[in-house]
Amino acid sequence: MVLDSQGTLAFSTLGTLTLGTNVQYGARYITLSVGDINAGTDAALAAAAADLPPGLMLSSQLLASLVAGDPSAGIPGLLTLTLTASDSFNFYGDVSLSTIDPATGQSSLQQLTLNTPAIYGYTTPDDPNAVATLTTGTLVWNGLDNGSNNASAAPGAVPANG
Repeated sequence: MVLDSQGTLAFSTLGTLTLGTNVQYGARYITLSVGDINAGTDAALAAAAADLPPGLMLSSQLLASLVAGDPSAGIPGLLTLTLTASDSFNFYGDVSLSTIDPATGQSSLQQLTLNTPAIYGYTTPDDPNAVATLTTGTLVWNGLDNGSNNASAAPGAVPANG
């Protein structure tokens, strides 16, 4: 399946946003705006499912699917990915998210933007030393404006068992 705009794709919800890894996302710019972004391996996200706040479940496979494009089919590769979480960006367990192309050693994106007031990390008793890694070229982390005094919005509560 192909979802191709040749320009911008934007999705926004305070509920759950489900994006498939079997879809080719053809856009130069993608903006995803949710309450929470929960990043981890499929196994880590499944294990934490009862405690995950609603939002986007982001795995390395989904990130790769968003970034890739398919030049042979005329589907553009992504240039800018903007991830907005009004409450928090949550890493679960050992997770590595990367936009680096192994063939070139360079980021496939011109820019990755995180708009969120908080970034949290969660481990389990089975893996208390889990490490979350986000590797990209240009990363911009913005807080969210609370509408007054140029201050960041308050972060969401730490999710259960966090």
